[in-house]
This record gives sequence, C-alpha cells and structure tokens, in this order.
Amino acid sequence: MQKISQFLLSSLMVGFFWVCTTVSVVSSPDAKTWGNVFRNSYVLALPINLAGYCINKPNRSKQWRKVKTRGKVRITGIGAVVDTNYVTTSHKNLRAVGIRVIPYVISKKQNKPLFLIPEIPRKIAGIQKRFNEFYPACTPKYNNLARGEDDITYYPLVLLNVDDEKNRDVLVKYLRKLPQQNDLQNRDFLKNPIKVSSVSTVGKLIEKVFSQKQATFLAGLPFDVGVKLIDETTHKPMQFVIKSTAPLQSESGDSVVPEPEFDETLWAIEILKEEKRGLVKKLERTERLLKWLEKQIAQLKTNQRETKIVELEAENAELKAQVKQLTNELAAAKSLCETLHDIFRLDPE
Repeated sequence: MQKISQFLLSSLMVGFFWVCTTVSVVSSPDAKTWGNVFRNSYVLALPINLAGYCINKPNRSKQWRKVKTRGKVRITGIGAVVDTNYVTTSHKNLRAVGIRVIPYVISKKQNKPLFLIPEIPRKIAGIQKRFNEFYPACTPKYNNLARGEDDITYYPLVLLNVDDEKNRDVLVKYLRKLPQQNDLQNRDFLKNPIKVSSVSTVGKLIEKVFSQKQATFLAGLPFDVGVKLIDETTHKPMQFVIKSTAPLQSESGDSVVPEPEFDETLWAIEILKEEKRGLVKKLERTERLLKWLEKQIAQLKTNQRETKIVELEAENAELKAQVKQLTNELAAAKSLCETLHDIFRLDPE
C-alpha cells in the first residue's frame, strides 16, 4: 500500500504535465514487436464472413470450431471492446501501453453483441499458418472464446500513449482494475453501438468505431491518453486523443531567468518566486489527484468492494497529508517573499 501511494505521489511530483491539445504519439514499426501473431495490416485487411458460418465450442472439446449457420447473420450495429486481461508494455517505449481490440456485431435476431472470432489454424512443424476470415460467435455464450491468453494476440493491437513513464504505470494499474469478465459497458469503445447494417473487413469496422473518438473505458483518468491503431502500411494511422474529464487549467508564464545585471537580492527574489509558483502547481496537482482517488473510493463503495476501499482510503489519507505539507511550504515561501516588501514594490508580481 505504501509503495502504491509513493508511486502515485512520485508520478504527481515529477513530470505530471497536463496537455490541453494533444498527447505526443510514439509509433511502433510492427504490431508483432508487441507480441501479436501477425502484423496489424494483415489482420485489418481480413474479411468478416457473416454469410454461412459461426464459431462455437462443442462440449468437452478444447478447440472451437467453425459450424454452418442456417443463413446470413443480419446485423443492426457494430462496436469494439478492449480486453483488459492482457495489457502489454515495452521497455523500448516507456510512454505506451498495448491493448487488443475485439470487434463485434449486433445480431438482429438476438439483439446482442457477437464477438468476431478468427478460425485460428493449427501450427504445422512449428510454423503458424495464416487464417483468412473472421466469423461471429454463434451466440453471446461463445464470446469468451475470443479472450484466451494466446487467442487475444490474433486481434488488432492499439497503443495507448501518455506523456511520461509514470503516467503509463498509472494507466496500466487502472486498466487491470477494470472488470475482466463479459461486462461490455466497462470495456467498450462506444457509449452506444454504431447503427450499421453491413461491414466488409475488420479494418472498415474498426475505422467506423474509431471515427467516434470515444474509448469510454478511459473516462475518468486524470491525464490525457492518445489512442492509436497501428497500421504498418500507412504513415497516417487512425488515432485520436481522449481528454481528461477535468483537466487543470493551463499554467501561464515560463520560468523567469534573471538578467545578468540583477544583484544578489533580486536574484534571491526571483528564486523565491519560482519556488512559490512550483509549490502552487504541486498543490493543484495533488488536489486534482486527491479528487480522482475520492471518486474511485465512491465508486468502490457503490460496488461494495470493501477491500479496495481500505486501500484507497489509506492512499487518500497520505495524499491529504501531502496537501497539508505543500500548503505549509507555500505559506512559508509567501511569508519569506513578503519580508522583502520594499523590493517587491519595485518589482511587483
């Protein structure tokens, strides 16, 4: 618990910068470098077959199979979810988190999401054969077939980008705390499925989803997150930014560098001003993160998750102590500045 709190405070005090327009995105040359079986460009180009087959799993079988349907699966909408069981990081990219996107269609007959599942071929002599199409699950019951540790690496990779390594670690912890069952609401990219009657390829489906620029599962984070779909064949991949729900106001003014002709007293004043501004910024950031933790506590209380409540309340108490300490430091800096009131009248803030 103490380590978690120290990490959060550390991420707050060192480089917890707020971006008001965009998050710089670091590209990756190939989805396979993040553990995927195939390049994203290959998977995105694959067709979605709704015309005669679906995927299920016979009783007592370890393998699922493709079975014939009585007709075309008619759809009324599409969407995509993220699987938070398998969050990937890379030591080569300290500002990105890799996740996999599972596309789905809404069946007109069942009026429920059916995950799109590849018919994963068997390995022959250690070589992984390619697959050629995605098929819908026969019923929502078989959606979980798309969520195995090995199977998820057949799905398109998306990178979530933040502004520093510490925010990346906060993001990883946040994703892993999301519900990891079949709760679509907490893992969906969309507030509501897109009303579409037909889709041709995985790439076209995800393009429609990404055009909404939502990624609802990222709502509530205290920093901006860039969302980027890797496509190795284009220099303009699909990407957008999810803004923090309550970002801090932009901080005005750059660091003041005294001119050479300033005497030592004026130099000391400028240093004190910088310290004062720094304390104000730290205090604002601490209070913002404190509010976020309090919100998480309220949500956990609603779900009656008492164990997590104890952990977050301990973090909350430590952050409150940090706010008090920063407030005292700010007051001390202000008091020291005011003792030089004669000079301040010559150089007002």
